Amino acid sequence: MLVRYPLISRLFLFVILPLVIVVIWFGFSVLRSLPSYSSEYTVPFIDQPIEIHRDAYGVPKIIAKTDQDLFFAMGFVQAQDRLWQMEVNRRLGEGRLAEVLGASSVSTDISMRTYGLALAAEQAYISLASETKAVLQAYSDGVNAWVEQADKLPPEFSLFSLQPEPWRPVDSVLVGKMLALRLAFGIQQESDRQLAAAVLSPAQFANLYPGVVLETLPTEQIELISSQLNLGNAELSRDFGIGITGVGSNAWVVSGKHTDTGRPILAGDPHLAVPIPSYWYQAELNGPVLKAKGVTVPGLPVIVFGHNEFISWNGTNFSADAYDYVIEQIDPSRQNQYKTAQGWKSLQTRQETIHVRTAFPGRLRPPARPIMITVTSTENGPLIGYQNGDTSAMALKWTALQPEDQTMTALLQLNYASDWHSFRAALSLMVAPTINFLYADQLGNIGYAAAGHIPIRRNSTGILPTPQHKFAWTGMIPWEEMPQQFNPASGYIVNANQNNIPADYPYYVSYDWLDPARANRIEQLLQHYIDSGNKLTLDSMRKIQLDQLDMVAPRLIKRWCTDPEVEKKYTSLCSWDGNMQTDPAAAALYQLTLRHLTRTLFSSTFATINDRRLQQRWVGPRSFEDLPTRQQFKAALDQPELWCEPKPVGCRAETLVALGSATAELTRLQGSNSKDWAWHNLAPRIYENFLFSQSNASRSLFERKVPGVGSYDTVNVGGYRYDPLLGYQQFFGASYRQVIVSEAHGFSYHAVNSTGQSGHPFSSHYADQLSAFTAGQLIPPTDATRHLTLLRPHL
Repeated sequence: MLVRYPLISRLFLFVILPLVIVVIWFGFSVLRSLPSYSSEYTVPFIDQPIEIHRDAYGVPKIIAKTDQDLFFAMGFVQAQDRLWQMEVNRRLGEGRLAEVLGASSVSTDISMRTYGLALAAEQAYISLASETKAVLQAYSDGVNAWVEQADKLPPEFSLFSLQPEPWRPVDSVLVGKMLALRLAFGIQQESDRQLAAAVLSPAQFANLYPGVVLETLPTEQIELISSQLNLGNAELSRDFGIGITGVGSNAWVVSGKHTDTGRPILAGDPHLAVPIPSYWYQAELNGPVLKAKGVTVPGLPVIVFGHNEFISWNGTNFSADAYDYVIEQIDPSRQNQYKTAQGWKSLQTRQETIHVRTAFPGRLRPPARPIMITVTSTENGPLIGYQNGDTSAMALKWTALQPEDQTMTALLQLNYASDWHSFRAALSLMVAPTINFLYADQLGNIGYAAAGHIPIRRNSTGILPTPQHKFAWTGMIPWEEMPQQFNPASGYIVNANQNNIPADYPYYVSYDWLDPARANRIEQLLQHYIDSGNKLTLDSMRKIQLDQLDMVAPRLIKRWCTDPEVEKKYTSLCSWDGNMQTDPAAAALYQLTLRHLTRTLFSSTFATINDRRLQQRWVGPRSFEDLPTRQQFKAALDQPELWCEPKPVGCRAETLVALGSATAELTRLQGSNSKDWAWHNLAPRIYENFLFSQSNASRSLFERKVPGVGSYDTVNVGGYRYDPLLGYQQFFGASYRQVIVSEAHGFSYHAVNSTGQSGHPFSSHYADQLSAFTAGQLIPPTDATRHLTLLRPHL
């Protein structure tokens, strides 16, 4: 054959055969890295056998003779399913991604080293109660026990020739700190407001930011804010879903007087970026004392949202202002000195070394040099973007960076809470993040409690960056005065990140509340059931979670359609009720018009702003979070003389141009027949894999795509980003859904994860819940065991 067919022979020997060998090797290697759920393992640190039952979706039910063994097994199963995700999140928090991913992650590492969350986690760990430390140690032992005996680690570790470092108790504290950062979108809003003020007239600023008292800052301090506050933020938002503007959730609880069972029902669906694997991990813990079920975050040993034998709980982001930018005065004549109320003090500095992985192919390139940075801090916090010689600097003061933080103890005690009193006692220990917790118990009570530290300020609200001489935190809102409700007369409580603070509340809480549209819609639907005499059921709650009626859209569109020319040309849009399912064409036109209307209304005013991020937001938005709030749109249209040129007539020209541009874009993307337009097809939901979605070659294999849903203002949330090459893609929405029904003995737990339990791309549980999630189904509880793992102690 070699002689008769030399070309074919060479092709076979040098191309096809090596390729087959590589594929076989890769397949064998990948299969070896899949964990076994039907095995016995002999492990250290436990005294008695532990059973781990897994259902058809790979969700573990852990049965142990001691609660400490429960937490050990929780670490073991999370390491089995999410070890790579845990490794990435730990390295992200430590600012050590560049060691694995190379130069592209250096800016992210600099940001994280500057924030100092890893240092804050170490300080917080020292202050934790001994019982909490014991739980974190047991969990860490479980993680490490899996790593030590695993035949082969997930394929990403082989890809980067990486061996994970042992998991430490402080790493779990860091995971909690990262949750606080993920929810802290208001940090960016403070600087955005100040930078916007630099290009707006006082009337324009008051129009967009009503109630904000603006103080004139020197030009150099405005430039300081712009230059120092964009450090790595774009990468953190794009790659890790951190600091997404308006991140929130839905949660509500209904008392038994309105339900078919006569007992409370609690529902919730956290809104976050939607990567694959999911941000959440489902588990059930069954020990001699603790019996809890729900979801946690990989890296944490306890249930974050779920139920135990006595109570159920869920939560949403409480958009409290727990952070401030403080403008510090630096004296260049006094080396490393900054001004305080007590006189000049020395800046605190620490040296950080960022090791960078050599670019591929590493053997053909010189080793990448480590990057040395100096992180500088004041008594208020780390200086963001500070350079030696600056005469002013921006310090970030944030509750999550305080040295004493009992949040991990709060979450642990929450798992053991048995009534309203112990529930609130647990939450009183929380520091960061700030969360709205909704509650139901076996006795039929329902409640709401806001948790987390909220500072009381002297002379300022913290809405804008504040000069140091006017700044001080004088304490925290006392726990007894934090917002709460217990068994309200209405028989239900709803929270969807809206402002739920009474007008006479004595403390400033936040300026960055989300639009009440989702909360209003949930209340409207609940009240509809109640007024019609129908009892609310499990299925009622599920349907509310899937609702896609945008209550903001008709009000804003009505403002556009006051102009006869608009009403005549866009009759269908002008009569739309905001339901994105019944009229997907109108939904698509509305969503695109908002993006184009931002440009037509605000681009001329913001064209001169130097800040790149705000240029994108106000001139060429590429994401739902770049858009002005709906209140800002309405405010601008209500005062057209501030924004529309020349000689405005209700901003008619700007509105028509935006509608025309949106129509032209839809025609280009979905055809000239408007009946073919559909938002859910135009903006599919993409579940991106952090690593493999970066390459066109691997994207289609490792990420998942389903039809999009809703808008930012619908109960079933859909947040998009726009890319000139990839088009519109939804990357933000409900990341998990659960409905918990109180029963005569315990609770009935109905839930669905956005993708699946496993982070292994070739596991059958990588995305096996996605179809149910997309269809709006909830997976009922089951005791069926598909696989059984036994952990036995060393003799």
